[in-house]
Amino acid sequence: MKFQTPVLANYDPDHDILNHRPFHLFSIGAIIYSKYLCMASLTTCPQLRDSLELQVEGGEGDPDRKLKLHRAFITPMGRQLSQYKTLQEFGNVLLAIVKRHRSLVDQGILHRDFSPWNVYIYDTDAPGQESVPQGGEGFISNFDAAIFQTEMAEITGTISISGIVPFMATEVLGEYVAEKPAVKRQAYHDLESLCWVILYSVQVRFVEDGPRSSSPQAKKARERLKSEHEPVFDATSSRATILNNRIVFVKPTDISGTGLDEVLTLANETGLRSFINVLYKYLKAQVDRYHASTPTVHLAPPGGSLLAELDMQVTAQLAPPTALMEGKLTHDILEKLARGLLQVLDG
Repeated sequence: MKFQTPVLANYDPDHDILNHRPFHLFSIGAIIYSKYLCMASLTTCPQLRDSLELQVEGGEGDPDRKLKLHRAFITPMGRQLSQYKTLQEFGNVLLAIVKRHRSLVDQGILHRDFSPWNVYIYDTDAPGQESVPQGGEGFISNFDAAIFQTEMAEITGTISISGIVPFMATEVLGEYVAEKPAVKRQAYHDLESLCWVILYSVQVRFVEDGPRSSSPQAKKARERLKSEHEPVFDATSSRATILNNRIVFVKPTDISGTGLDEVLTLANETGLRSFINVLYKYLKAQVDRYHASTPTVHLAPPGGSLLAELDMQVTAQLAPPTALMEGKLTHDILEKLARGLLQVLDG
């Protein structure tokens, strides 16, 4: 394979999509361009190959064509979601990531592989990154599994699964377990994956990465949280086991009385608790919708905050069985959740 090397550009969240500037990222077997913000093998993403003027030895469709391994340093540098410095940073990062994903979807691109290692906080401690670009508080990486939605017809009906099992959307994971033809991937599948990543990141934050109280009560709460979440996020378990554990995990109507509730309460993280509680209910709705059961949603106490409004909205929306089937995650929902968290913190 012969490459005509493109000009690389520094990270600029205001231009990397809208102005079609060359993006900054190389990866194994492919180059990423901001015009598409998509990374895939050259055999499955011909639009990328054509846009980069890549010439494939043997010609189009040659099954014997060879790919070369390429490595490069990746910028910007980022921290994982669990390593946020303040809740304000956490909220702004989530808002930036959801907006970035919305931009991708508007261009017909699905990421298909959200995980804790694919979404990052822009690291202002890294050399040359002292100030955060407007709208660039968080960013998405690793587009190896990304695909143009126009190409979905080529893989629908085959076992074409992408993503790390503990963070797969429930519907996709269920198809994977059943070894049925893959469901047509939609934006809400990516968004559900992102929600599992957020939940996992908060758990890691309070069990491993963040400041921790040494009191016996706090230690016990962390152990309980870990024991409740490990079965859901254990990558060594089979996909069927993880799916079953996920169904068990969302049986409670909300997080009240769980290890996560206890940890957040002890840490006096009331705003984050409200945020996670609504997020949990949306995840529960996705699992219940797949599992064909009607969720029992706990009605939040009356309140004027955006999070309280969302909590009551999800209750009203998801309680009727007819509305349940439409209770899919949207960019608007996640943006409201992130803004609700920031509103609570600013209040």
